[in-house]
Amino acid sequence: MALSEKAFLPPELEDDQQAAVLYSPFRDKSLNPNSWNRKMKFWENWLSKIALERQCLTFDLNLLPSMFERKGITPKCFATVIEELAKTGRVKSIEEFKKSNSWLSWGFNTLVKQPLTWSVGRLVGSSTANKATLYVWPEVVKKISEQLLADLQASMANEMTSNLLSVAELRNHHKLSIRSDEEFELILTQLQHDRKIVLRETEEKEMIVKFCKQDATKVENILDFELQVYQIQKTLKKLEKEIEDLSVRNERLVCEAKLYLREGKKAMALHSLRKKKSLLKTIERKSASLVNLQSIVEKIEDASTNEMVIKACEAGLMALKSLNNDLTVEKAEAIVDGVQEALENQDEINKILSTSSTSYDEDEDLEKDLDELLKDYGDKTKLDYSNQPGKHEKTEEIPLDAFQSLTLDDLGLPNVPSRSPSQSDHAPSTNDKQSGKLLYLS
Repeated sequence: MALSEKAFLPPELEDDQQAAVLYSPFRDKSLNPNSWNRKMKFWENWLSKIALERQCLTFDLNLLPSMFERKGITPKCFATVIEELAKTGRVKSIEEFKKSNSWLSWGFNTLVKQPLTWSVGRLVGSSTANKATLYVWPEVVKKISEQLLADLQASMANEMTSNLLSVAELRNHHKLSIRSDEEFELILTQLQHDRKIVLRETEEKEMIVKFCKQDATKVENILDFELQVYQIQKTLKKLEKEIEDLSVRNERLVCEAKLYLREGKKAMALHSLRKKKSLLKTIERKSASLVNLQSIVEKIEDASTNEMVIKACEAGLMALKSLNNDLTVEKAEAIVDGVQEALENQDEINKILSTSSTSYDEDEDLEKDLDELLKDYGDKTKLDYSNQPGKHEKTEEIPLDAFQSLTLDDLGLPNVPSRSPSQSDHAPSTNDKQSGKLLYLS
């Protein structure tokens, strides 16, 4: 949406009666405080919303009502609304903004040659504005300045050599997102006030800006060696542009030579080739200079990295010294010896506690346990025949001494054979089967 278009009207203004109340001048607040506060809150919130959505940094109080024209009627209450916004600091006059934000004194030299009226004309289609009625939205200025700083920090190729650039280069790079030089000045003013950028003019009358790194809370002043690095980088960019232009000319000369040959103009083709050869020598010289300068920049970046590492080592050394001030070798050895002695004492205590205070004969104790078990089961053992088929339940008591006097012969087992069984021996007879079965059952 273009800034010259009218503002989108909220639902509260669709009703004619309600719109008439909101568009009318404010009455005395004491007559109806609640109605007065609701009306004020509505316009404060809606104006702030429009400013943030459209990124309007400034507005003219005299021309602002035309944005909200409805059926030929414009609001008559904006003077009171802006007065309340100014009391809370949500809007500031140009003069107040200059004073509170240390307005840039250098004025952009050739960049800014017009008064700060850009947004007024864009906002309501007018090219003039009364400076006394020109106001700034600080909230919008701060938001856009933070976005610009984030873009700059994201574009850094090297923290040492990439956070310096000319104001003109910065302006051209953000020409689409920042619509005018006056808007650009407001943004840089805010960044300078927040100590996120610092400005310095070179001997060639060029304005240089240095912006804050991501891990820093504020920017440091521009040092002389940083300006020197900036000049080297500026020369690099110039050489790259010249080599690019010469390469284009070289290709054009080749095309010219081919064209002359097709037309039969051999002398003109040779002339184009001579110019091409001379141009190639120039490209080679400039390319060599470009490589040398790039090598210098790389060494500077390496040196900055070494400096950073050395500073980190120094900080670590100071921290170690601070921690070791109260700790000596003798103290450490005494502590280690004390710990070792305490561990040995603990081992002795554990050994003493794990040893029983009375000694006993283990075998004698086991014999006693066995006698107890025998007493529990009695001196006799009972055999149960209840599960054998064809037999009545019968319990026979056998003395325990009978088991102790049994031998292998008493069991009636067959003798061990003295030879290997033959093939016929493998087939048991019917009598053998029956006797074996009876033996099993008995």
